[in-house]
Amino acid sequence: MGKELWERIEQTIAFTDKRKEFLRYIIDHERTVTQKDIAKKFGTFQSNISTYYIKPLKDAGIIEEQEVKNKVKYFGLTTEYLPLKDFISAAQRVQEKAKSIEQQMPLF
Repeated sequence: MGKELWERIEQTIAFTDKRKEFLRYIIDHERTVTQKDIAKKFGTFQSNISTYYIKPLKDAGIIEEQEVKNKVKYFGLTTEYLPLKDFISAAQRVQEKAKSIEQQMPLF
């Protein structure tokens, strides 16, 4: 199911490499993230975060505002897109396993 969701995202929005990286950041994060967290991670201004990263994914129903504390908004995946966490985690495990096997193979 996660693979289908990822493919749907790629077909639905202008999914640039930066937006992919941003979505992966949210997926990999255990908790919700703030605009400040995102700005720090991607080295950009908080004012650009909402327009370029959050709005397209929010409009597509992929992420949502999950809580507000002291006027600070916290974002995370919507319930529909939570399976992406398992999909990305499984893909990472497969890559790590393949890399481990590759390192163990003798060269002829």
